[in-house]
Amino acid sequence: MPYHYSNKKNAMPQNKKNAKPDFLDLDKDGDKKEPMKKADRERKGEAKGTRKKLTARQEAALERHKVHHTAKHMAMMKRLMKSGMTFTESHKMAMKEVGK
Repeated sequence: MPYHYSNKKNAMPQNKKNAKPDFLDLDKDGDKKEPMKKADRERKGEAKGTRKKLTARQEAALERHKVHHTAKHMAMMKRLMKSGMTFTESHKMAMKEVGK
């Protein structure tokens, strides 16, 4: 005699509409085949090129910092900070890539 699941939690979905998607649609664009990592980047705006604005505190820190560094260093730091890095992270990367 075959065993039948009577528990709804263990039962297989009856139709495709009730089936779970392969990936969550994090960015709500309807593409459920898209990897979650890519959808998360799109949701945050990184993939589309939109960046956040710097806060007044970040602007003030950059203003004090520019006395010691080149315009190229500062431009890289500002770009990195807009993409979501902290001041320290962006400074370390700018020092490594551009120098002082």
